[in-house]
Amino acid sequence: TDTAIDSGPTVASRATILGGNAVRIAAQTLAKLLDMAAADLLNCQVEQLLRQGERYIGPSEEPLAWELAVEHARQMGLTLSARGKWAAPAIEWDHHAGHGSPYFAYHFGAQIAEVAVDSLTGKVEVVKIWAAHDVGKVIFPEGALGQVYGGIAQGLGYALTEGVEYANGYIQNINFDEYIIPTAVDVPEIEAQLIEHPLSHGPFGAKNLAEPTMVPAAPAILNAIAHALGRRIRHLPANLERITLGKTLKKQG
Repeated sequence: TDTAIDSGPTVASRATILGGNAVRIAAQTLAKLLDMAAADLLNCQVEQLLRQGERYIGPSEEPLAWELAVEHARQMGLTLSARGKWAAPAIEWDHHAGHGSPYFAYHFGAQIAEVAVDSLTGKVEVVKIWAAHDVGKVIFPEGALGQVYGGIAQGLGYALTEGVEYANGYIQNINFDEYIIPTAVDVPEIEAQLIEHPLSHGPFGAKNLAEPTMVPAAPAILNAIAHALGRRIRHLPANLERITLGKTLKKQG
């Protein structure tokens, strides 16, 4: 961030790959400095060291705590800071031939929704959602599952309640009493499975997991509604009017 005024936001599910690789490179550089300090303290060559968790093992097999290596590095005058830089691989795509690699990482996932629909009132209850997503390599399991749950919650609102109303170019439903988003009590039971298929140029094999968890939720819910009603809802959100009448009644001003 000190070399680019605006390097772009953390969108397109790229933070783990781009930022993660930069952090990994910086950490590896910093680790080499600590290796030097540990080798000096143990009076051996860096190549003779074994890094084991948060300690070093030297030729004498006597463990050296990581904290002691840090302290000795400072005594040696080493600056314990490092920078990492990683750029996305070049895109190779032949538009005319129709082959190549148009993007450096792809996400694969699928979701199944079970719904209960009251055709008289138009009420839809999402009973349960099953989700499976390829994350490359799980770095932080709780965070990864949290992204799946959060994405499904967003998709739930996208499918059933969130609709922007315009009039003369102005948004009409500007408050959350009219633009309805799901709350924690609206989120159904979710059974999520994280599939690991390491990405060759991802940090430790990890790859993107954010927006892709939201995208399948609405189609899964709408497909389930269509299966229950015997007809499809072609516009979002699938609110009470669209369920019962097949269309949304316009408000009279």
